[in-house]
Amino acid sequence: MIDRGYRGKPHPDKLNCVLREFNCSGENAVMVGDTFMDIKMAKNAGVFALGVSWGYQDEHTLKTHGADAVVSEPSQIWKVIQTRVSE
Repeated sequence: MIDRGYRGKPHPDKLNCVLREFNCSGENAVMVGDTFMDIKMAKNAGVFALGVSWGYQDEHTLKTHGADAVVSEPSQIWKVIQTRVSE
């Protein structure tokens, strides 16, 4: 594995790398995560932060740390993305 010197979460280095590789701006992306560190990383990269409450942390914790939305079932992820695209 190559060490690229990226800092870990909540620094957005790794997420910014993915955005560059896909030639995508943060405003056109969605980061799905189950920890407050995922949410902070997304926000630090200027990306919509979608929390999932069935992982490590609950809805309240994810929202407290800045999640733009939190879903409780996988089927809800697509609904949030569709709503976001139509805005």
